[in-house]
Amino acid sequence: MFTISEFRENKSHSLRAHKITWGETSEQYGFTCLNSQLKQKEAWQFEISKAEHGRVHGIIIDNVFYVVWIDPAHNLYSRQN
Repeated sequence: MFTISEFRENKSHSLRAHKITWGETSEQYGFTCLNSQLKQKEAWQFEISKAEHGRVHGIIIDNVFYVVWIDPAHNLYSRQN
C-alpha cells in the first residue's frame, strides 16, 4: 500500500506510475465518460506486473485513486518500434 504522496513521487521500484499527458495518447479529449468537474482532475496511470497485464488509468481525489479504465493492452499510449 502506498500513500498518495508516495504514489505521486513514484520513488518505489515496485510501482511505475505517472501523470497522463492526453496530447500524447490515443484519447486526445481525456476521460470523456466523466463529468466536467472530474475531467479537471489530474489523470494518472500505473502498471500492473511489469506491463504483462497492462495499465490502470484513473484520477486521484483526496487520498483515493479512482479507476476509470483498465487497459490490459496498453492502448492509451501508442507503442513505437
